[in-house]
Amino acid sequence: LGENKDPDLVQRNLEFLRDMDFLPKLAKTVVVAGMAGIWKWFYYAPNTYKELKLSELAREGIKIPASAKRTDAITVRTMLLPISEAERSMNDLINVNEFVSK
Repeated sequence: LGENKDPDLVQRNLEFLRDMDFLPKLAKTVVVAGMAGIWKWFYYAPNTYKELKLSELAREGIKIPASAKRTDAITVRTMLLPISEAERSMNDLINVNEFVSK
């Protein structure tokens, strides 16, 4: 818990909010309060779905590209607005529309 390798590390998962220097602290506080109410939907649901899809792909014998880091957490943000190569590779494996429909 709270270790750098922990995919559930809140400090890392909300890093994008810290990097928004244009937002005043009060606005960031409001965003964090709002995130507390939707964290399961925003974070845990996509990661549970990711693990389900990766297990299905493994059963089907489909290899996961090296650029798609299995240990990286995904969120609604990474599904809709992938920034890194790893996020884009994971999005190629996980269909956002299928996730939303389930």
